[in-house]
Amino acid sequence: MHELLSVCRDNGIQTRVVDCFLDVDFSLCENEEKFMEEFYTLHLAHQSLQQWFERLQNKDKGENAAVLEILIELYKKVLDLEKKIQGDQKKLIALDSKSVILGLGHEVMWIEKDVLEVGKSYYLRFVLPNFSDRIIAIFAKALSKNALRVTKMHSRDIQDFDSYVVAKEMEKIRWQKHSKREEDE
Repeated sequence: MHELLSVCRDNGIQTRVVDCFLDVDFSLCENEEKFMEEFYTLHLAHQSLQQWFERLQNKDKGENAAVLEILIELYKKVLDLEKKIQGDQKKLIALDSKSVILGLGHEVMWIEKDVLEVGKSYYLRFVLPNFSDRIIAIFAKALSKNALRVTKMHSRDIQDFDSYVVAKEMEKIRWQKHSKREEDE
């Protein structure tokens, strides 16, 4: 992912970059208001459950955090199934383009298609595969035809996004250690 690192250096951004493969939908964002309702709605859907989880965790003093988190995930899945059965799914805004995120760093990403207009703003939506898969919506500015810098993202999403980058870094380090051991044998 040296290309993203190069673009970051050229723009004064210091970050580490990890390889990934995440589907992403995006549109040129000439009118931010058009996307703001969805941006906040996606966040609020997750935030209410997150607040409930944190209250329970505080009452429990964190002793059963894993069990509580699993219960919340099951609850989310039951809610999703209920909405599908009732035909009550929230429709997401149709975005103009699809691509794949091939590289991530803190506040930056690299998409496969070189279709971005440098300096323009974009609205993007992708699923971050943490324990709790959920749709992340962000606003970003194109640094190159493939590179984007995040300009607006919810604080909880930033935490999960950065955690995902760190987890991918750790995965890469473990893989490199394992590969080195195999070479030494």
